[in-house]
Amino acid sequence: MDYKEYHNRVLACWIGKSIGGIIGAPYECHHRFEEHPGELWPKKLWPNDDLDIQVVYLEALQERGVFIDSDYLADYWHRHCFYTCCEYGVMIDNLEHGLQPPQTGVWDNRFYQEGMGCPIRSELWGLICPGNPRLAAEYAAMDGCLDHADYSIDAEKFLSAAAALAFFNSDLTSVLEQALDVLEPASEIRMVCQTVRNWCDEMQDARRVWNAIIRRWGHRNATAARTNIPLALAALFLGKGDFRETMRLCVQFGWDADCTAATTGALLGLLHGPDVLPEEWRAKMGKTLVCACQIPHQYATFETLAEDTCRLGVEMAALRNPQLELVGAPTVSLRPAPAPKVRMTVSFPEEPVLRQFASTPAMLTIENPFSERLAGTLRINAPADALCQYSSEVSLPPNGKTEVPLLLGRETSAGPWMPDKNLFHAELRLPARQPVQCSFGVFGAREFHLYGPYWDMWDKEKYQNCPYAGENACNPANISGCRDAMDTYVKLDKEYLDETALLLRELPGEDPLLLEKGGREFHKKDFGGFTGTCCYYLTLDFRASQELDDVILGFSSATPAKIWLDGRLVFSQAEHCCPIAVFGPEMRFRLTGKPQRLVVKIVSHIEEPFCELFFFKPSEDPTHAVSPYVADIATRI
Repeated sequence: MDYKEYHNRVLACWIGKSIGGIIGAPYECHHRFEEHPGELWPKKLWPNDDLDIQVVYLEALQERGVFIDSDYLADYWHRHCFYTCCEYGVMIDNLEHGLQPPQTGVWDNRFYQEGMGCPIRSELWGLICPGNPRLAAEYAAMDGCLDHADYSIDAEKFLSAAAALAFFNSDLTSVLEQALDVLEPASEIRMVCQTVRNWCDEMQDARRVWNAIIRRWGHRNATAARTNIPLALAALFLGKGDFRETMRLCVQFGWDADCTAATTGALLGLLHGPDVLPEEWRAKMGKTLVCACQIPHQYATFETLAEDTCRLGVEMAALRNPQLELVGAPTVSLRPAPAPKVRMTVSFPEEPVLRQFASTPAMLTIENPFSERLAGTLRINAPADALCQYSSEVSLPPNGKTEVPLLLGRETSAGPWMPDKNLFHAELRLPARQPVQCSFGVFGAREFHLYGPYWDMWDKEKYQNCPYAGENACNPANISGCRDAMDTYVKLDKEYLDETALLLRELPGEDPLLLEKGGREFHKKDFGGFTGTCCYYLTLDFRASQELDDVILGFSSATPAKIWLDGRLVFSQAEHCCPIAVFGPEMRFRLTGKPQRLVVKIVSHIEEPFCELFFFKPSEDPTHAVSPYVADIATRI
């Protein structure tokens, strides 16, 4: 491939990516199909994570070279990229608690782990691996597992492979079909791509195709990849290579419109080069990036971004992509793969949570890249009040690995407070070699008391006294027509225990259950498993190590609920709804550094109660990522 052509395609990709993000941003999270025949260009240009994170990654590659791994990408993000919303914030919080990829992408990340956050950063891997879809997909998987799993990682692999292939094939359908080859045969995206293509061919109508997609894969989460990947494919198929029409379709389709427009705009730029991009929009956007990250490329020109990307492609061709020859390419420094070294990683077969009354299993994996057998001594330092059981003598087979089971727990003499963050430090000493070190961690369980379930056996608004007692003693089905026999009754405003007393102290007479809870979400099994209409109360005594103002109590519930904080009612929800975290002004409070008390009342009329609870304080530092979740908290056992 001629280097000038390579550069032009890369430039067109980055400009198409940026134009798409700018046009789609005002329509992000629109849950509707909306005809839009008018002007698409917005009045204001906003930065977009779709492009920003890839620019951060480009600088990571410039610093380290093409031999990188997930741990390095995660660390570089932590140090240089401030994005911490949604799955990004979950990843950063997991990193700060000592988890490693891929666990950072799955732990406590149920709602976001199949979002668009990693498919939107697929282009870079294809741009530096032209003609090599499998190598591009390898990098995409390395990236995606930081904050996602399953469908989203497959989507990033698929799109990165398409980008790599587009340098040598301008036919959209052919490129997408070949890109599917990097996925496993059972990957759902294979079926999605074919189904959407068939619908577009058969219906030839944007609204009908949109209806079919939303009916089958629609999700209330506007960033869900299962909805947006089909929408992006539909825009590409129906747009037939017309950049303006493709952007209009992405805007009409809504959902994560900035992501679908940016993704399709980037691929069209790659497939057809700069000529596909409307000059009017290029002029309005300007020649420099619209980037929110305070990094060297923040105000770079697209020409500079393209040139820096291409130089990485030249280095990749020399070191990892030898099937590609870039004719007329500049000379670049080649940074070889780092010297092999013994490596330690820690994974958790169960939840990465430290509990007072149960042990936490973990697995320390030690990899030996050398052709000689190694033997050494392992030492693990635990945080205060915690312990770790393990075998200290380690033998490593040549070019192999050893797994050392760990058992984490609490000292019998541990104090009454369980800290949120618990970091361990492992060191392996090998003869005639530098010590190998590794840090890992676990979340401290939140120590809740659970009261309930409580319920009324009959509808007390209809019958003041029990209709099934005394002379009327009978099967409830005989009076209510099975309703009372098959379910129960509950009211949010009824006190099922002494609520005034509960705001101050525990009530042993109510026989509460100690719930050692890991993660932010509560599901049916956490409440004990009762099926039916009922009421629960949760209490939590907590304290911070120091005072902290303007902390937000994040809460979402699928059911009616009330929350009291330090005796004050701060939240009340009377209806059942899809759970969305609320951050109203009444939910802002001050961590006093002294014991504080939280009481949550859940009233469920459904079989699967759900709620989510966390302490939240977004960082305002634009230079690096800080977890938005407050970890400087301990809860009383």
